[in-house]
Amino acid sequence: MTPTQVHGTTTRRRRAFNRFKARRGSGHRNPACEAAGRVPPAPAAAHASAGSLGRRNGGGLEHVAKAETDKLLELLQSNTDLTLQDKQLTEQVATLSDASAHASVSPSSYTLLPVRLHLLLRLEADPAKRVWRRTVERRYASVPRAGDRLFLDDEETEAHAVKRVTWSNDGGVKLGFGTIEDVDERLLGFGFLRDD
Repeated sequence: MTPTQVHGTTTRRRRAFNRFKARRGSGHRNPACEAAGRVPPAPAAAHASAGSLGRRNGGGLEHVAKAETDKLLELLQSNTDLTLQDKQLTEQVATLSDASAHASVSPSSYTLLPVRLHLLLRLEADPAKRVWRRTVERRYASVPRAGDRLFLDDEETEAHAVKRVTWSNDGGVKLGFGTIEDVDERLLGFGFLRDD
C-alpha cells in the first residue's frame, strides 16, 4: 500500500467512526446493540442539558402558576368586598325606605296649607230651604272630601259631615253639608249668612 492509500483508508475509517459517534450522541438506534440486548447510554452532556432545561421550564411554570393564583385570590377578595358593600347598601336602602314610610304617615310631617272653604247648608226647619253660606280659610293637609266631618264654627263646637265637594271660581272649595237640624240664631253666631 502506498502512503496515499493508507491515508485515504484512515480518513474513511475516521469519518465512519465520527458518524457512528454522532448517531449514538443524537439518539439514533443501533440495531447491532439492540440485537445483543445492549442499549447505548445517552451522553452525559445530553442528560445535563435536559436536566437544566427541565429546571428552567419548571421554574417558569411555577412562576406562572403563582402569578395566576395571586390574580385569582385578588379577584376573590374583590368579589367579597363588593358583596359586603352591596349588603350594606341594601340595609341602608331598607332603613331609608322604612323611615320614609313612617314619615309619610306621621301627622307631624304634614304640610298644612291654607284652603279657602265655602260652607253651604240648609236648615231642616226652614220651609223655603234657603241656603246658608259662610267663607272661611283654614289650614289643611289636603282638600276635604265627601264624608269628612268639618266644624261649622271657629271654636270647633259643632261638626257635620260633608255631602258634596266642588271647586268655586275663586279657587276655593265649596263644601255642601246638605240639610241639617239647627236654628237660625246658632248659624248667625257661627258667622253664616242666609240667601234671601
